Amino acid sequence: MLDCWLVSKENTRCRIKLPHAQPVFIGRGPETQIVDKKCSRQQGNVKESVP
Repeated sequence: MLDCWLVSKENTRCRIKLPHAQPVFIGRGPETQIVDKKCSRQQGNVKESVP
C-alpha cells in the first residue's frame, strides 16, 4: 500500500502522513509550523481516500 502525505507548497519539508481512511486534524502547532493564534489547533480535517 502506498503512503499518502499532505505537503506544504511553501515548505516541502513540512509533511503530514495521512493514514488510510482515517481523518487527520490539521491546524496550528509544531507539526504544521502554523503559529497564528487566529488558526485553531483543529482548524480542519482531511482523509486519504485512494481506492
